[in-house]
Amino acid sequence: MGHEKVQLMQGPLEEWMQLGGPVDEEPTTVLLAKDLDLSKPTKYQARDPVDVVDMNDMLNIVQGKEEATLIDPRGSSFSKKGYIPGSIHIPYASLVENDNRLKLKDPQKLKAIFEEAGVDIQSEKPIVTTCGSGVSVCHVYLALQECGRTGETKIYDGSWNEWSKNPDAPKVAPEK
Repeated sequence: MGHEKVQLMQGPLEEWMQLGGPVDEEPTTVLLAKDLDLSKPTKYQARDPVDVVDMNDMLNIVQGKEEATLIDPRGSSFSKKGYIPGSIHIPYASLVENDNRLKLKDPQKLKAIFEEAGVDIQSEKPIVTTCGSGVSVCHVYLALQECGRTGETKIYDGSWNEWSKNPDAPKVAPEK
C-alpha cells in the first residue's frame, strides 16, 4: 500500500517482550464501530498500492479474460458461505505452526502444502489470494514469498465480503 518500512512479528507479544523488544506503554483510545461516521472521507489513503487487485480484475480472471491461480485460505466459511469460482482452498491454519505462536511453518513444509493443493509456486502465472475480509490473504502472500516465489503474487483485498455482495459476480454456493 505504499508503505516504505513494514515489519511482521511472528509470535506472541509476550515473547517479544521477553527478548527485550520495545513496547508502547501509553494507553490509546480506540474508536468503536458504533462511533464511526461513514459519511466522512477516510483519513487513510494508500499511497502506491502494488500487488492488489480489485473487483474488475477478479471478474476478468473468473471470466477467463485474464489468467491467474486463486487461493482462498478461509477455514470452514469457505464451504459454509461459498467461494469465488476456481479458488483453491488452502486453509490458513495449515500454514502456521500448531502451538498458537502464529509462526509460519518452515518453507519446505509450506512448499509441500502448496504442491499438494496443486499450486505451482514457481509458475509464471499470477497467483491471487482472496479470503473473507482481506486479512488472511496476507498470510498466504507471505507464505508464498517464504517459499521463494518470484512470480507475480497479488491480493484481492475486497475478498468474499465484497464479492458476495456483487450480483454480477459468479459464486459457488455454500454446501448444505
